[in-house]
Amino acid sequence: MPHRILLGTVAIEPHRWRADLPPLIRASAWAGRARQAGFDGLELWQRHFTEADPAEQAVLAAQPEPLEIFNAYPSFEDTPEAAATRERIAAAIRTTRARAVKFNLGTKPALRADYLRTFAAWAATLPPDITLLNECHGGDIADKPAAARALHDELALPNLAVIVHAFSTDEAELRAWFDTFGPAVRHVHVQHRHPDGLWRRLDADPARNAARARLLRELGFTGTLTTEFSDGVAWGRPNPAREENPEALFAAATADLAFLRQHLA
Repeated sequence: MPHRILLGTVAIEPHRWRADLPPLIRASAWAGRARQAGFDGLELWQRHFTEADPAEQAVLAAQPEPLEIFNAYPSFEDTPEAAATRERIAAAIRTTRARAVKFNLGTKPALRADYLRTFAAWAATLPPDITLLNECHGGDIADKPAAARALHDELALPNLAVIVHAFSTDEAELRAWFDTFGPAVRHVHVQHRHPDGLWRRLDADPARNAARARLLRELGFTGTLTTEFSDGVAWGRPNPAREENPEALFAAATADLAFLRQHLA
């Protein structure tokens, strides 16, 4: 069975790191194009739903198939403001009928107990069959295999799984994720940072990235993948004179899709 590969709508959003600017794209306009290009669905960036107008939200909620992944950014700090935001995000997840939700626990080790308590309470408000995808991102309290294992053991939730960054993580650490979590590594965020510091298409370094795809097969990975960042993505606050082009970003994501189809088969 081929891997299910998703288009991350964050990949084609020029304002992904500009909280001061509204999102530029309407995710619903890209859902059909993504399918035609060969993607199996979308990983919907939170702001493409929560900051969309009611008409766009209705279109996203009425898609023929449930959303594959809702890419959420709730804070699990124990504050009234964070609790209200978590409620709004949970409502959006239920509305889109998402099969899975991506989340990060938090970056402050001193708040570990708060994060776990509030995450468990929030997860209990989601559909019981949803997959909870912990993005073990650098800087998060779950950013290393042993730390993540301890957190997951403490939470003891049957639908809890792990996201890794297989094409940017060091090979030894990638093996450690699989040694620690095995089939609970359920999803890969695909992004390749070139030595020049910029994101590049996977075929910019074909030998390296084909080897990484082979390693995923060797490690027994059977989960899903999302093309997250690729050629044309600018880090941080982009220069307004060099506005990113969603069409070019989509073309790069589609090239990464073709590379993955070829080398994961």
